[in-house]
Amino acid sequence: MRLEAPAYAFRPVAAADLPLLARWLAEPHVAEWWHGDGLAEIRAAIADPSTEPFLVEFGGEPIGYIQHYAPHLEDGHPYRDQPDGTLGIDQFIGPPDLVGRGHGSCFVTAFVEELFRRGAPRVVTDPDPSNPRAIRAYEKAGFVRLGFRDTIFGRVLLMARDARKDDRAKPLYRGLSHRNGSIERSWPDATAPETGRSSYKQA
Repeated sequence: MRLEAPAYAFRPVAAADLPLLARWLAEPHVAEWWHGDGLAEIRAAIADPSTEPFLVEFGGEPIGYIQHYAPHLEDGHPYRDQPDGTLGIDQFIGPPDLVGRGHGSCFVTAFVEELFRRGAPRVVTDPDPSNPRAIRAYEKAGFVRLGFRDTIFGRVLLMARDARKDDRAKPLYRGLSHRNGSIERSWPDATAPETGRSSYKQA
């Protein structure tokens, strides 16, 4: 099901979206910062219960990619030292002409606040320290700097945003339920405020 916000919608990635994502990953502004296995990683995320990948839509048109993952579900993940229930996010904007127009901080804010409604106590992200645009976008979305970390992708700046009590007072997300060995995702139709697995991304 879709997650709706006043300006943005987050639609679960399907196999039919992979050609579009491949084109975006080849764009210089994405390739410069999105390290890892690229399309193979996103394809694997579709079936990975620890990761949920989404297309970001604006005005009904796809403009980017965002995923959240649960570090505590992955053996040896470097962010397992974060509070229980912490989720990590990665994102990028696809079309080059939309970079630098404020979309990144806006849709990250909407996405993160919905994760808080689902019960996440903290959301982390880890931009490349040499990517000031991404760092500024995450700071605009309420993230603070926790410090540098060394990962398999290189040095990153770990950033976090914590939920406030009122963020979790009235959960809109009905949770994950296991039926017949599968995970069912149940996203609300309610809206989020107006207002991105690679270790490097841009906004």
